[in-house]
Amino acid sequence: MAHNVETMAYNFSNNEKPWHGLGVAVDGLMTSEDAIVKAGLDWSVEKRVVYQGLPDGTQLEIDNQFALVRNTDHKVLGMGTGRYTPIQNKDAFEFFDTIVEAKEAMFETAGSLREGEIVWMLAKMPTYMQVGHGDVVENFVLLSNGHNGKQSIQLALTPIRVVCNNTLNWALKGNKNKVNIRHTTNARANMMIASESMGIIKKQAVKIEELYAEMFKKQLTSESMDAYFKAVVGESTQAENTIMEINRLVEVGAGTDLKGVRGSLWGAYNAVTEYYDHYKNYQERTNKLEAIWLGSGATSKEKAFEKAVVLL
Repeated sequence: MAHNVETMAYNFSNNEKPWHGLGVAVDGLMTSEDAIVKAGLDWSVEKRVVYQGLPDGTQLEIDNQFALVRNTDHKVLGMGTGRYTPIQNKDAFEFFDTIVEAKEAMFETAGSLREGEIVWMLAKMPTYMQVGHGDVVENFVLLSNGHNGKQSIQLALTPIRVVCNNTLNWALKGNKNKVNIRHTTNARANMMIASESMGIIKKQAVKIEELYAEMFKKQLTSESMDAYFKAVVGESTQAENTIMEINRLVEVGAGTDLKGVRGSLWGAYNAVTEYYDHYKNYQERTNKLEAIWLGSGATSKEKAFEKAVVLL
């Protein structure tokens, strides 16, 4: 599958095929078990002892090092130490069932990246934001779990602007926009605690909507807009090319025809997010979907939000 997306399923109740047409269509992902099976995530990870081959042909067990192996095809997904406890996909995602049953969110898509190293579920909340004159931003909750021995379980509010499908990564100074849970023997208990974070996420959504409204009201001069882009992207030769493309999106990007968007800080911020979601050529090891949700693209968009808030 393209973009290093190994397997994926999505809810096609809205009759749209998300994420570049990837995945298997499912008419309503009602439970985590359904989502896991349809998305091809019904496998487990186990720790296996690692050996070093010696010149005399014997093998020496390496102390406190384990290979993290997928049981279905014996693929090594990463390495872990003695304390590392693989959190299975079922355990990582099952707390979403309580959220779905309470109608606080509905499964939207699920899948795996990098041949199983990272898995995710995206759930759509019933609430949404409206910025300015009908510019709708829907609220999603993104849960990701790493099997590579490096990434913790993360739960994050992920607003998505409908008109352009931009993922509006954000970070408020002094506040974490993600819940991180380490892979230890206590991780499963922590997942139950993470389910309580939905209340926190709802409060975050209210605060973010207020900031989006202020960004919409804030008009920028050409000089202040250029300074904003430089603060986000930098001032190298490569950055100049990036800013040139972002300036183009300020004028003709998705949603710029909506009343009040062009010339506002909201419009400038969304020009940045549109660039990193739809136009940047990611040449790093991570694929595009991972980059815009979890990698360098996500970091750049969080910086764009941070610098925008400074201007309010």
